[in-house]
Amino acid sequence: EFRYVFRTCAAAARALSVKYGLGMRTREAYLAGDKKALAALCDDYLAAADALEKLYLALEGQWTLENKPQGFEVQDARFGAILRRLAHCRARILAYLAGGAESIPELEEPVLPYRQDGPPISRTAGTT
Repeated sequence: EFRYVFRTCAAAARALSVKYGLGMRTREAYLAGDKKALAALCDDYLAAADALEKLYLALEGQWTLENKPQGFEVQDARFGAILRRLAHCRARILAYLAGGAESIPELEEPVLPYRQDGPPISRTAGTT
């Protein structure tokens, strides 16, 4: 009876397993000058977009069963923004790898702390 809920949860877990840390891995590869790793990450951007599309469809199905149709446009906007951002980031990386861009300045900016009084975010944050 509630199989659709678990489908949505499974799709969310799959999407997060691909997308989580993608930005940090991209920054690390770029700052290390590892163009081979950056090229490999482009496949992860496609996989993340595919997983998010599947999550969107699962969520839409769940929404249709549980809610009135109005209101889902908020999810359209959210998922649309994430998917466009993934495509844009991948395009920036590909342009850099092809020599169409000398650098990716947004990856050279320091990462700001999550809290104003906290340390900068890093992969090892919270593992002391």
